[in-house]
Amino acid sequence: MLEEHPICDCGAVAVEVHHVISVRERPDLRLDVANLQYLCRSCHSRITARTQAFGRGMR
Repeated sequence: MLEEHPICDCGAVAVEVHHVISVRERPDLRLDVANLQYLCRSCHSRITARTQAFGRGMR
């Protein structure tokens, strides 16, 4: 799918796939295209850090 969405919203090359609703919360949406966002590494890291609170208390 990255071939179909090669550019991140910031304009950089998209190299990672982000699950809008986490797989932990909704494993049934893991392969749902509507739940995927194509991002550059920097944007993916930033969003993941923010939504997972840097891994604290997310177990």
